[in-house]
This record gives sequence, structure tokens and C-alpha cells, in this order.
Amino acid sequence: MIDRIVMLTMKLKQALLCLGYELPPVMWMHNNKIKQIHMDLTQMLHVVLSSRTRASLTESRKHSPSARGNSQTLFDTANSLFASLTAKHSRIHNFTDLLQQTQDTCDYVASY
Repeated sequence: MIDRIVMLTMKLKQALLCLGYELPPVMWMHNNKIKQIHMDLTQMLHVVLSSRTRASLTESRKHSPSARGNSQTLFDTANSLFASLTAKHSRIHNFTDLLQQTQDTCDYVASY
């Protein structure tokens, strides 16, 4: 299940890159798969939110060295990203929910 989530996360990141979001390239940075998923989702969330509110985030970056840290849990980060991309809210409580929401979001983004 976790391997499938990793692959879907990479697929989602690649789809966002194709849509023009300025993300780092799709590659492995961590040996721990859960940390890799969290890092990728955090990067995507940061870029998606900053593209919507670029002016306000640019101003906040002047005063803060890191605009967004890893303060959210994996499930909260995923929920925020998926809600930002699809405008549908759903709570993610476990890895089964994460797998389903990642698949749904990948399908949604791929339709563009």
C-alpha cells in the first residue's frame, strides 16, 4: 500500500510539473518512504498555495527564512493539498484514506 502511495505521489508531482508548477524534480531523497511522501506533499502544498497567494507569501518570506515548515502531520498536509487542488474536503485518518484520496486527486489532475 505504501509503495502505491509513493508512486501516486510521484505521479501527482509530475502532473503538477507538466501543468507549470515550479516544483523540484521527481526523485528519491529519503530512504524512509513515509518521510518521502510527506516531503513531496509538503513541497507540492507550498507551491500550490504560493501560486495562489504569491504577493502575500513573498512579503512574508522577507521576514521569515522558512515560509512553511514540516509542522503539519502527513495526513494534515495531504488533506490540505488535496483540498487545494480539488476543492473537495475529506478527512484522512489512515493510510487507506490517504491511498484513496491520492488516487482521486491524481485522476482529477490528470484530467487537465
